[in-house]
Amino acid sequence: MTIKQQNLQALERKKIEDRISREDMLPLLKEQCHLEVHQLIDSTNLEAKRLAAAGATHGTVVIAEEQTVGRGRLGRKFASPLGGG
Repeated sequence: MTIKQQNLQALERKKIEDRISREDMLPLLKEQCHLEVHQLIDSTNLEAKRLAAAGATHGTVVIAEEQTVGRGRLGRKFASPLGGG
């Protein structure tokens, strides 16, 4: 089993009340990057666009525990409640 697979399994075992942290996620990324971690956000995609407009570095990654106003493919509404994946 690779280190990445072990890290993924460890994340899956975490309880819902545990929070995602930079330390949890950085080992899962293939390249070194700037990582934005939010507990609650309107949309990770909108935040990525805001960061890009403000001059964020290439490869910036945005993740969140919960999204409230996400947008899926073909403009469909998308929400990801806490613990919903």
